[in-house]
Amino acid sequence: MLRTSLPKEMVVVGVALTFIAAAWIPVSKLLNDGLPWRRGGSMIEQVLPATQVHFVPYGIDRGICDRSRLHADITTSSDVARGAIGNTLVGHAAGAKMDVVDQNCVGRVLEFALDSRRIYWRNGDNGFTYAVVPTRTFQDTTGAYCREYHTSASHGPLLHQIHGIACRRTDGSWRLAG
Repeated sequence: MLRTSLPKEMVVVGVALTFIAAAWIPVSKLLNDGLPWRRGGSMIEQVLPATQVHFVPYGIDRGICDRSRLHADITTSSDVARGAIGNTLVGHAAGAKMDVVDQNCVGRVLEFALDSRRIYWRNGDNGFTYAVVPTRTFQDTTGAYCREYHTSASHGPLLHQIHGIACRRTDGSWRLAG
């Protein structure tokens, strides 16, 4: 039997690299799949075009919309506010209770969440809890990407459910279809 001895540091580095490589494949697949308008163009993708890594902000990848973080970005950047809404994406009584941060959460869900992924958040000011689920992504006759989605808003025993379709404009904002 041939016995070789490797320095302990080499073994540790080898094991660490194996775990990183094994984890990277499913993580990169999770980050790459699904959203065709998010492919290409980011700084990371210009440096590493084969990986197509996408940054998913505001906790959308974790099933939440981080209102406090989004609010901070809205107050300091006109680009974030532009990315959300030119109009209201949730109508009816539930939409009337949404503030600009809630509407931006809906826009961020449409931009970043995969189909069938439920995203939650709670507005501490009005007590409403919201959930948005994009259910289908498609291109309309003009080639714009559109998403069908369901929104629910609850406050105590009240529950409002809304179905909508929004299409992504060339400036990155989402607008109700029709």
